[in-house]
Amino acid sequence: MKILFVCTGNTCRSPMAAAVCNALASARSLHVKASSAGLFARDGAPATREAVLVLAEKGISLHHVARKLTPEIAQSVDLIVPLTPEHRGYMLQTIPGINENRVVCMQTPIKDPFGGNLQVYRDTLTEIVYEVDALLNTWEETAKVTIEPMESKHLDEVSRLEKNCFSDPWKKESLRELLFHPHVKAIVATKGEKVAGYLFLFYDHVEATIGNLAVSPHYRGYGMGETLMRFILDEMRERGVQYITLEVRSKNKAAIALYEKLGFALVGIRKNYYDIPTDDAYVMKLLFT
Repeated sequence: MKILFVCTGNTCRSPMAAAVCNALASARSLHVKASSAGLFARDGAPATREAVLVLAEKGISLHHVARKLTPEIAQSVDLIVPLTPEHRGYMLQTIPGINENRVVCMQTPIKDPFGGNLQVYRDTLTEIVYEVDALLNTWEETAKVTIEPMESKHLDEVSRLEKNCFSDPWKKESLRELLFHPHVKAIVATKGEKVAGYLFLFYDHVEATIGNLAVSPHYRGYGMGETLMRFILDEMRERGVQYITLEVRSKNKAAIALYEKLGFALVGIRKNYYDIPTDDAYVMKLLFT
């Protein structure tokens, strides 16, 4: 898991967060590698003296030179963590090719300590440690989910998630009927008794169509949708299905990026297919070779 922390100048907040993340991940034996970049960084600038000193007080070394965020850097990682909502907004507007599903903000924005004294940096570090620890906890939870067939016991949570994720949700009675349909595959990602995500697929001997795919907001940004998709693609490939199609809102850039990553290609457009709000549907197709 490669994580990229993003701030403004890449001389204090984001390098501190990356250093803390690597230290915590190492202590917990997690396969995580963190790095950092800045939206307005001056390439080669050193980390601030205060950042180095407060990390050293915690036994964490920081050997860092700043770098400006580029599309290539953004696309080389699995998860991007902007340190404030403002960083997130600017990044998505100005850096092309970023999959929004792979962007997760800190629960509490991290204020810029630049220009402050050591105590200001210590306070910032305390906030960073708390937020990064929470981030790693969520990632661990996501890594431990189980993919399993959907059953009747899952329907209450699936129905609630369906209503939260779609403007025209399927009714619970319809979901129940699909469970027993001979040409429907329904799977859930579960963490204990909680449903973290689900996927419906319709298939026959030759072709398959992705129905609804949804992920709980708590687990978004950690690859849950991709995990569900890869699971179902592998099964359909083993069944001898020749191709899979799906429809996606034309404005859902994050989902489109995921499907393209998995090998789907645009094959058609259905004008004004969706309501609330009105949007075209992109028809995408994956051929198994």
